[in-house]
Amino acid sequence: MAAFAAALTTAIPVIDKIVSAIWPKDARKSKTDATSAVSDLKQESGAALKSLSDELSLLATLLESCLPAEDGIVSMRAVLNATKKGALCDDDKLTIQKSWDLVKDNIKEIKDKQKAAVNAISDEFTKSTFLEVINADLSSIDEDLKKWAFDPLRQDVNDLYKILNKVNKVAPQVIAGISLGLGRLSATQSKPQVGKPGKPGNSE
Repeated sequence: MAAFAAALTTAIPVIDKIVSAIWPKDARKSKTDATSAVSDLKQESGAALKSLSDELSLLATLLESCLPAEDGIVSMRAVLNATKKGALCDDDKLTIQKSWDLVKDNIKEIKDKQKAAVNAISDEFTKSTFLEVINADLSSIDEDLKKWAFDPLRQDVNDLYKILNKVNKVAPQVIAGISLGLGRLSATQSKPQVGKPGKPGNSE
């Protein structure tokens, strides 16, 4: 639920301001005052909507790399866990190497192109989760594969699996939270109507 909180932190204050502008507690406020306030807040809510939309788009891009990377790591683990110590055959090695190439390419895609965007994510938990992927040590597995060092390879693969699995476990909650924020902000932009104080929906 990390991004759920982040999304609503942005969305709810804007929604509350719009409600206050349309139906102000101060009875001296006029229709003109409310109309002007709503106009100003449309710009504010529009900026919040764009921010949430951009963040959702970024998460989708990140997951396009993280999901196949996890699939590749799962494949590597399956071979390593099914193999007796030091008994990797040529076919096993080929499967592991192909899977690793897939994993590495996808993680490097994030490292090379998305690091700055990830650092700008507003929710700290979401940001730190993806930064774990970006900062993952790929060179250790490269070295393990050069030597076909079974135990270090299995340990390093398991460590990377935990990082990728964490991302993909929280992803549905992250996307749901931001989507909810987007939905609520979109609704506030399409529904506001100016009415008399205390009587929503009545226009002069």
